Amino acid sequence: MRIRDEELSAIPWEAALVGEEYLALRLATPIVRYVPAPEPPSRLSISGPVHVLGIISGPTDQAPLAVDEEKARLEKALEPLIKSGRLRLIWLEEATTPALQEALRRSVHVVHYIGHGDYDPENQEGELLFEDDSSTTSSVKASWLGTLLRDSGVRLAFLNACKTAHVADGVAEVLVRREVPAALGMQVSVRDDVAVAFSANFYAALADGWPVDAAVVEGRKAPLDNATSESIPDKTVLSNGVNVLNNDPDQPDWVHPVLYMRAPDGVLFG
Repeated sequence: MRIRDEELSAIPWEAALVGEEYLALRLATPIVRYVPAPEPPSRLSISGPVHVLGIISGPTDQAPLAVDEEKARLEKALEPLIKSGRLRLIWLEEATTPALQEALRRSVHVVHYIGHGDYDPENQEGELLFEDDSSTTSSVKASWLGTLLRDSGVRLAFLNACKTAHVADGVAEVLVRREVPAALGMQVSVRDDVAVAFSANFYAALADGWPVDAAVVEGRKAPLDNATSESIPDKTVLSNGVNVLNNDPDQPDWVHPVLYMRAPDGVLFG
């Protein structure tokens, strides 16, 4: 889907269903928000493991996050992939832009951000909340982050932070416009256990060589225990007969991840 209108972008299209069939839970119909580009990104051939750079940002002047717990959960979930040599996880504990720039000079295929995200309605641009030298908030605009990631070899940005896919011009979409092949953001805040379960299934599929859109479908299937009939709110019926869950806090948790991409076939690694 290609959506530029802010109000339309805010609709959780990931919850679209035809009849009683959720499109985003089928490999044949993954929901992808496509960002047009002059030409598709080239595929990156890698002979070893997928290198994931984990970024932990916890500015002292922001609401505290359970980053240590989430880090431990993610490491445990990815342990089989790490032990098998299919994935290498490196942590950037000092979430400053100079530290990120230094880390990107090494081999990095995926950036996984854990921290705070926001959207500036006045400037109509998303941002991530990094840290400055005194460990307080340093807002990094999506456009500047895209400048850092462009030409770095990063094929995917996984943004586990609220509002990173809130509307058009959120962090995820801007990164893809800045030539990052794919970016995964969150429309709203997601429970830690759901995010970790989603990440484990997602990275397992990615390490197996699956296209990123198919890997997202696999990730969505992890927290399905939340998608009970009681948790599904009223639906909006579009003119073409497709139903979309309303933007409601009681949506199934698997709805919240949003994939932006400019690779038409979803293949990031050749």
